[in-house]
Amino acid sequence: MFVSNDSTAGTVKRFMFLITLCLIPIVVSVSIYEHAAYKQYQSHKDNQIRQQLLIYRTNIESIITQNLMLAQGLADYIAIKPDISQVEFEEYVTRLLSKDNQISHFGAARNLIISHIYPVKGNQAALGLDYRDNKQQFKTVSQAVTLNQTIIAGPLELVQGGIGLIGRIPIKTINEDWGVLSVVLNLQSILIKSNIESPSINVAIRGKDGAGVLGDTFHGTALLFAQSDLVETIKLPYGEWQIVGQASENWPRYKTHPLVWLITITLIILCFILIIQRVRTQRVYYHSLAMKLRSEKKFRAFFTNHTAPMLIIKPGGEITGANDAAASLYDYDKSQLTQLNISQLHTFSNQQSALFLGPNNNLSIPTFTASRQCRDGSVKQIQINSAPIYFEGQKLYFTILSDITERFELERKLKLDAQVFEYSQEGILITDHNKKIISINKAYTEITGYQLSDVFGKTPPMLTSGIHDELFYKKIFEQLANKGFWKGEIKNRKANGAIFSKLLSISKVNNDQGETVNYVIVFSDITKLKQSEKHLDQLAHYDTLTGLPNRNLLKSRLHHAIKNAKRLNTKVAVMFLDLDRFKIINDSLGHMAGDELLRHASTRLVQQIRETDTLARIGGDEFVVLLENVNCPDRLSNIADKLINELNKPFIIAEDQEVYIGASIGLSTYPGDATEPEQLVSYADAAMYKAKQMGRNSFYRYTPQITYIANEKLRLSTEIKNALICNQFVLFYQPQINLASTRIIGAEALIRWKHPIDGIITPDRFIDIAEDAGVIHQLTLWVIEQACIQLNRWQKNFADLTISVNISANDFTNIHFVSEVEAILDKFSAIRAEQLEFEIVENVIMENIGDAVSMLEQFRSMGISVAIDDFGTGYSSLSYLRNLPADKLKIDRSFIQDIEPDGTGAEIVLSAIGLAKNFHLELVAEGVELQHQADFLKQQGCQTVQGYLFGKPTAIEEFERHVLHDKRGSVKQ
Repeated sequence: MFVSNDSTAGTVKRFMFLITLCLIPIVVSVSIYEHAAYKQYQSHKDNQIRQQLLIYRTNIESIITQNLMLAQGLADYIAIKPDISQVEFEEYVTRLLSKDNQISHFGAARNLIISHIYPVKGNQAALGLDYRDNKQQFKTVSQAVTLNQTIIAGPLELVQGGIGLIGRIPIKTINEDWGVLSVVLNLQSILIKSNIESPSINVAIRGKDGAGVLGDTFHGTALLFAQSDLVETIKLPYGEWQIVGQASENWPRYKTHPLVWLITITLIILCFILIIQRVRTQRVYYHSLAMKLRSEKKFRAFFTNHTAPMLIIKPGGEITGANDAAASLYDYDKSQLTQLNISQLHTFSNQQSALFLGPNNNLSIPTFTASRQCRDGSVKQIQINSAPIYFEGQKLYFTILSDITERFELERKLKLDAQVFEYSQEGILITDHNKKIISINKAYTEITGYQLSDVFGKTPPMLTSGIHDELFYKKIFEQLANKGFWKGEIKNRKANGAIFSKLLSISKVNNDQGETVNYVIVFSDITKLKQSEKHLDQLAHYDTLTGLPNRNLLKSRLHHAIKNAKRLNTKVAVMFLDLDRFKIINDSLGHMAGDELLRHASTRLVQQIRETDTLARIGGDEFVVLLENVNCPDRLSNIADKLINELNKPFIIAEDQEVYIGASIGLSTYPGDATEPEQLVSYADAAMYKAKQMGRNSFYRYTPQITYIANEKLRLSTEIKNALICNQFVLFYQPQINLASTRIIGAEALIRWKHPIDGIITPDRFIDIAEDAGVIHQLTLWVIEQACIQLNRWQKNFADLTISVNISANDFTNIHFVSEVEAILDKFSAIRAEQLEFEIVENVIMENIGDAVSMLEQFRSMGISVAIDDFGTGYSSLSYLRNLPADKLKIDRSFIQDIEPDGTGAEIVLSAIGLAKNFHLELVAEGVELQHQADFLKQQGCQTVQGYLFGKPTAIEEFERHVLHDKRGSVKQ
């Protein structure tokens, strides 16, 4: 007979045990949560410190590199000019240190003996110091020279005070190792500029002399490297430092979460209530069961025939009884099943094993779930319900089994679906079959601002926003009805009324009978994406400075205009407009003033055209006006004049600075000149250049002749590069005459292209082409070298002759021009630099006055003479002449032609002669073709002339014959 033991004492013990089991996981979970939160706090803190260290590293590397680049510039300058004086050294360093830097001292040691220092004051004793006599400094100096690499020493205490870094930069000229440049960087200034000090982070730096981890700590405390692993490496030109960071006492401390503990206590109380209720239920259940099983016969019948799987288990897990349902569940015979241990049928957790199978088992948790590995490899989840019973004084466990695999999988899937629903980054809402909202997720609230209480039982806002028309929604519901799915972009309103764009999908959910039970709507906010697309479209089609359409949008509108013109049989006009004198204003007043001028000019131009027309800025100071539906082409000249006149009015820019500009305009029309958009713009561009050639500030219509000239230029631009390679260029020489002695004193070298088909081509046909083709500087160097070759040949018979060559504007933009000229002169040691003269048009100097004056001064320091060509045609003024490093003035031929036999018409010439005398410049008159012009010039004191009266430009052989004839007598006039 089985007897149930439900004493009050046993119930109380089991109750207390269950409470303990509940408390343990709750407290452990809270502790784990707090630990995880603290670890997250630590990880966030480390990430912030590491990010700040990266910023410090980048700042320090950048500052040191910038300073060393300045020093490298000085080293390169010394390499170019190895015989640099102390004065020149100081002047260059002074200009160099006008830029932002942390440099305190410079020292240059030629042959490792200090020869130049900056500043001189307080450092005179260093001059003459031989690094080889100073072992401490010689180590890094020799290392820099040997490795041919910048070496950084320090930080170390400076004699002048403070802590500094010393950079050693090797200097090599073309022929020798010149020596080394030492630069002292103020460490404190570097650290201050890098913003390394922070109240919340303690920082230390080690790696003296670039030794990295092996170097001493020179900033902060070395203890930080032992306390923190947040270390970054600062790369130096040679070697490295290490920077370490650690949170200081000012860093925000970790705070516990009182809300979590409040929730924990609440859960514990709930567990008490639930367990008490469970114990009461069990007591009633097992009491009832004991009553029913008082009779062994009745129990065995109940046990054997019941459809629920049942087992009788001894303490320790040995199975002593099983019914047919249990045998079927485990796929064993009953005889086999009763020879097994329950642990052979299930995988128990450690806790379950201790409770159910341990030597001191006391099954205070009668119901739990254990997994079962089946013979076919599948896994089942079995719920085990056990209660202790006694039979003939022996304790047994009556166990009822339930296969809950399907329920377990369903619960797991539902839990996963709930997590996906709640934590998805996309907004999700679910409606019933009537399209009334029944659920939303967290992302929905974050995106729209609506809470569930705001929208529950209502139609989704995107279906009633009023932004889209009824047809739009009708198509959505038609597709849902037909396909059960719709996806697309839609605009909606947030809770605050703001409109936003979203990518949305709607899915219809049907039950087994095919009836619609729910609609699932998923969307993401694409407002920023749409704004980015709009911004990119703005950048792609509009000029950022003026807001005008750019080249891309112009092309699109021009295609559209031509398409409409074809359909309506109308005309289209394109005006290509280039601002005159803009470059001069931009270079003299600065780019900000230039930008302001472009914006003002754009505003004026827009005001002069129709709203249906287009004004586009296609680059620099170039604009295109697109005129559609042109009914009267003859009025286009009036429009061009109106645009020019508007731009001729004064502009006020750069804080009340009044400036004047003009415009050169070229015009082409559809269909008269071209039918393709690209051709229309190209032809208008060509016509604009024709307008510039005619004197600027004018308007020119396109003609086929322009295309012919353009094609001719294109042909020559293709051939000119090959002409240099094939040596097709030659020099012609025009004699320069001293009026007092009437002897030849020199010549102007004039380049000619000996074309294999076209014959001799003069510069007026190919110089502009050479500039566009990018070979003008090569031509200049070729002319200078050929002139030097000729001067070298003349040293025996014509050593007193000079040769002048013309220099282009492009040459002054080449930073290597001076060194290239020096290299050419070095090839010809027999000639004197004074025999070479450079002629520069005054407009060229004014357009690049800073670079031009600097280069001219360097040429004059070499001994090369400088002449201002075409004087009087540009920006002549007293201040201009006073500041230019020039030796001669060449009066433009147009003023010489104005001289009449009676001396009238020579006012400008007389002014030029007076200016030359006042500024002690030699005067040269070019273009002298008549005898009375030469007589007048001689009478007024002009020293030198050239022109057809004395000789045309000729090949070298004829020129030398002319010189030989001149030696025998005066020049034939």
